[in-house]
Amino acid sequence: MPRPILEQTVQVTKPGIVQFQLPKQHQELVAGKEYRWSISITCNPNRPSTDMFVQSFIQQVVRSPELNRQLIDAKSSQERARILAQAGLWYDALETLSAVGDKDATAHAELLSLLDQVGLKTITSRERKSEQAANPSIRVRRQ
Repeated sequence: MPRPILEQTVQVTKPGIVQFQLPKQHQELVAGKEYRWSISITCNPNRPSTDMFVQSFIQQVVRSPELNRQLIDAKSSQERARILAQAGLWYDALETLSAVGDKDATAHAELLSLLDQVGLKTITSRERKSEQAANPSIRVRRQ
């Protein structure tokens, strides 16, 4: 059985999308090698049967010189994210949009759209409802 290269507990204070990065002092992932990552969510420490578990695979890839040139020439984070997504570098696209998403409503909307495209509509719907609750709009009608 493969040994984990990292185990870490993360405290989450509110529902939503959580970003995680390998610590800087951690070993680099090997290009071309596929890694399995998993997350277990403990909902009730006294009832482990209620824990949720998700896993997927990720692979470190080397960007081509052409892709690097396109990224350098990109005029915005959103454009860089689109280039990365088109190249199949989904996690990099998410990271790029996440970096500006809280400060830029357009980038955040594109991040949610990217998540929609891969079938995470439950998450994006919840995120959009949360945003609407935090930013209610008032409509004034003149009569």
